[in-house]
Amino acid sequence: MDRAEVITISRLGKWRLYWPGPLPQGAAAIGTVNRGNGEEGALILMPTGVYVQGNAGALRSLPQREIRAALDLPARGGNVSAYLPADVYHGLTTSAASAGLSINAALTLAVRAWISAAGK
Repeated sequence: MDRAEVITISRLGKWRLYWPGPLPQGAAAIGTVNRGNGEEGALILMPTGVYVQGNAGALRSLPQREIRAALDLPARGGNVSAYLPADVYHGLTTSAASAGLSINAALTLAVRAWISAAGK
């Protein structure tokens, strides 16, 4: 594999260095991403479930399969089961509706935030 093809992700990376403004609506910052050729930026999860690289307000596509592998996530479309207490589910659906997100997008963002917090 060419060095330029190596994707490195740091969940503890200082993504604000690359994305100083507000995130796009419904998006979540995961950390930083380095493409291996010196290109680095904020790793952002969009509400659609797509990961992008953010630099000073510009979004750039990323190879989704490599990003998911670097994050140690199942392939897109992989099923994950979880039990949510009724109050948590209600809060999540209420938040999703007010943010204009689907329940799946809101759940994805909530799980990503939880995973990110657990890694600290």
